[in-house]
Amino acid sequence: MAAIAPAIAGFWARFKVARPAADDARFYEAFYFGDHQELADSLAGLVLGGRKRATAALLWAFEVEGKPLPRPGDLSVVTNWAGQPLCVIETLAVDVVPFDDVSAEFAATEGEGDGSLAHWQREHASYFARECARIGRVPDGSMPVVCERFAVVYAPAHAVRSPGAAASVVAPSLEHERAFVAMVADFEAHDAPNAEFYLPAKADFTAYVQGLQDEERGLHLREGWVPCTHRWLLGPDGAVVAVARLRHHIETPFLASNGGHIGYDVAPSHRGRGHGHAVLQAALAEARAIGLQRVMLYTGEGNAASRAVIERQGGELASIAYSAYWKEQLCRYWIELPRHPAASYDRA
Repeated sequence: MAAIAPAIAGFWARFKVARPAADDARFYEAFYFGDHQELADSLAGLVLGGRKRATAALLWAFEVEGKPLPRPGDLSVVTNWAGQPLCVIETLAVDVVPFDDVSAEFAATEGEGDGSLAHWQREHASYFARECARIGRVPDGSMPVVCERFAVVYAPAHAVRSPGAAASVVAPSLEHERAFVAMVADFEAHDAPNAEFYLPAKADFTAYVQGLQDEERGLHLREGWVPCTHRWLLGPDGAVVAVARLRHHIETPFLASNGGHIGYDVAPSHRGRGHGHAVLQAALAEARAIGLQRVMLYTGEGNAASRAVIERQGGELASIAYSAYWKEQLCRYWIELPRHPAASYDRA
């Protein structure tokens, strides 16, 4: 484990409060992207805005520095050029490929410029040339590039965001009472059938939050219930725009046939803005954090939006069958959560 510098210790402590499952042993590093202020701050903005979900750098750089490669599950603090901590990211996957073999899909996931492979190659060729000059190597099309995919697992509401920024992920807490109750009212007004699940929050918010925290720890579970991690998605204005539930296992008849590992809801007034993708990605990051290798999800056969969200995150349709409980045809999906071998690189 790398040492946690005093400059980020407070930020890291707040992150652990928001995400109780976090462990100091998973801390990898605090870093900024790139090699100059404009690049560092602009790329951090893309991460906070939800557009940048991957990064690439030279394997050679980390070999020169004797630095170990991050591994899936590692946690890092992203800062701006000035060293101000902005968010925590979790490494999801690491692959090492020759520069010429980096795919268009990966370039799009990096989210820089227009997202094209041509833009990625042009900008990274320039950056890697500077890196090679620094470490005494000669750049070419076969140079090994470490391609890392990551998810933002913590970004406090006060973090500086770019225009149109995506939501941040938080654990249930009392400080978000007004925003959560507003979300419940949104459901009551525009999606009453799904409001019932959240109504206890209006009656006693303190007890409601305590109940969610207890569920994550497996305490005081109701009969037939299992440990469950709850996460809320906050918009840039602090509104609760979506929620996710991750059941730690599905070893009950109901969950196996009707519920699955993950359930999520997007507030009616915030649908169609990509929050479903963001909240499911957050739930998948939590699933990896507790060691799940794959997760099951259910959604209605006619719910095209939900099916698209699940499939975009790698969901494979396993079956379609009638649910007597939900009184509709349900699609059962599996999402694999592979853990790749470790690699080593310098981030950019």
